[in-house]
Amino acid sequence: ILLNWVLVLQPKPYQASPGGDHQTFQLNSGQGQMRGSLEKLPNVSYYFTQYIQTTLDEALSGVQGSLVAKISGPDLATLEGLAHEVGRSMNQTPGIVDVIVDPLIGQPQVSVKIDRSKAARYGLNVADLRDLVEIAVGGMPATVAIEDERRFEVILRLGKEWRGTPQALNQILVDTPSGERIPLSQVAEVEETIGATQIWRDAGSRLATIRANVRGRDLATSVHEAQDKVKAAVKLPPGYRVDWTGEFQRQQEASHQLSIIVPVTLALIIIILYMACGTLSGALVMFSVVPLAAIGAVID
Repeated sequence: ILLNWVLVLQPKPYQASPGGDHQTFQLNSGQGQMRGSLEKLPNVSYYFTQYIQTTLDEALSGVQGSLVAKISGPDLATLEGLAHEVGRSMNQTPGIVDVIVDPLIGQPQVSVKIDRSKAARYGLNVADLRDLVEIAVGGMPATVAIEDERRFEVILRLGKEWRGTPQALNQILVDTPSGERIPLSQVAEVEETIGATQIWRDAGSRLATIRANVRGRDLATSVHEAQDKVKAAVKLPPGYRVDWTGEFQRQQEASHQLSIIVPVTLALIIIILYMACGTLSGALVMFSVVPLAAIGAVID
């Protein structure tokens, strides 16, 4: 079960920290208190974020999370196993907190497997049997009730005692072309199974996601260390890969853009200075002020 809780906090006035002039807000201590209470709940994963940040992260990476590891591959069970291994490695990385492995498998389901050969002996086809089970469990519109200007579909289906368990479904009577009525168990196998809770897809591949936050440490350093731990601890089968997205991906893209923009900008500055001075040596002398200006900005 996935739940989103939105807490509207009324912050106390800012207070000066004991060690200096900085103003310290009480949000971190509030998160610490909530985290301590949630850690006592078994089988509960939690994730602290802000509403606007969550919306932005989901719009950019497709998943709600400032740091997201995406594992792509064909098999759901293998994906979930790999996701837990990656999550353990991320949990062991300093600075990475609130690690959540999104579940893929664990949804109870009732599976109806039709035996085509048995159905054929009774003159039944698979489509009719599927329709019968669908109507018995999910129902179908039988008529429309009209109340003033509103219309309501009246759904017809079996009572709960006749559809609530696999044993009850096995006793559903099926009309055959010969006029004989047989229980569903003679042409199909009804059993309880564990199926997919959710199926994520990205670029045509099934996906497992691990979400996390980074606090108290540099983002790039934390992610690089997590990537090294994942490479050392997790052996990916052929056809599976891990992609890192979220704020880290945006930071990498921004760094790549700056690696192109900054040299081009500096080259343009030198060209403009050369056109103004007329000599390359004069342009370089004037250009030497740029690093000193950068040092002054950092010290300031």
